[in-house]
Amino acid sequence: RDEAEAAAAAALASKQREREEKEMADRLKRLEEAKEEERRQEKVREERDREEKAAMEEAKAARAALKHAEEAKERERARRSTDWHRSQMLRDEELRIERERTDASRRKAEAARAEREAKARATAEQTLVRVAKA
Repeated sequence: RDEAEAAAAAALASKQREREEKEMADRLKRLEEAKEEERRQEKVREERDREEKAAMEEAKAARAALKHAEEAKERERARRSTDWHRSQMLRDEELRIERERTDASRRKAEAARAEREAKARATAEQTLVRVAKA
């Protein structure tokens, strides 16, 4: 009877050991699965971080390109404004020179007319003096 009890106790202990070993194996399996899931999630996080970083870099590059384009547009606007201002100054200077030429021509013509009139008066006076003497 002691042998039967001992055999039963041994069988019970063996089943208990098997159950504990199975539970331990299950825990180890779950732990490995949890570690694997954690590694998978870490890879997903890293990929998402890379994508976010790439998107941020792309946005940064787009902002830099936009800023560069705006600066180029502003430089072109300033250049055109300067060119327009310069052309206006040149046009004003050309008009001033043309006015001076016109004024000089008019004064010269008036002086020539006044000289002709003076000669004509002098000739007329000389003629009157000769007629009066005759």
